[in-house]
Amino acid sequence: MELIADFISRNTEETLSYARKLAHENFPRGSVILLEGGVGTGKTTFVRGFVSEWELENNVTSPTFTLMNEYRNDKIRICHFDFYRLNSLEEIMELGIEDYLSNCDFSFIEWPDIGEKVLDFAAYRIILKIGSAENERLISIKTP
Repeated sequence: MELIADFISRNTEETLSYARKLAHENFPRGSVILLEGGVGTGKTTFVRGFVSEWELENNVTSPTFTLMNEYRNDKIRICHFDFYRLNSLEEIMELGIEDYLSNCDFSFIEWPDIGEKVLDFAAYRIILKIGSAENERLISIKTP
């Protein structure tokens, strides 16, 4: 994987703005985007910014309990997964993940570790970390 971008966000609005910018610049349609980072690093905030750029309903929430949220209009379909509560590859396959990944314009996967073992796809990787200053986030993007 090759690093294509590093960004320091000093607050939520900067994270949202950065994700909106990337919505049209870095990811071709059909992209799978893995979101890595601990609790509270801004994974869902990043997705919220990305989704808002496509004029979709901006009620983006973490799919921790629903496992998958879908945002769509007549121009685009964005799928947002969260594997945090899943314990096995079988549970991921039961979601119908392969069908979603092949039919969504963009697919975001939070906590992708367990899924990477079974899914055969090239994916971008966004790594979010808490920085040294209050509300600061370090965001790195790597190519598939």
